[in-house]
Amino acid sequence: MKFFAKIKKKIKWFWIRKYGEPYRFEWLSESDTRGVSVGQELEVHHLTFHDMAWHACCFRLTKEVILNDLDADAIRIVGYLRWTGHCSGVTTFQPCKIETE
Repeated sequence: MKFFAKIKKKIKWFWIRKYGEPYRFEWLSESDTRGVSVGQELEVHHLTFHDMAWHACCFRLTKEVILNDLDADAIRIVGYLRWTGHCSGVTTFQPCKIETE
């Protein structure tokens, strides 16, 4: 049964990646204390055009949520590096879970 659940997750991820939109995550600032870190920091390479970091981070975290059952609903940016002379960069972010009272 575990095999079929894994296949179902991969099909869902393929469908979202090919035809859908990433899940919506709340963005937290470094000083925001609402989010509790979940899992390890993730890194994503992306173009540096308008809104591309947001889009790339949301897709990367959507993949982790679907395939690895990561319980995250927010993103905290940890670092950003733009490659000189290129229109690309690397964003490092921490998946977070916002605790509700």
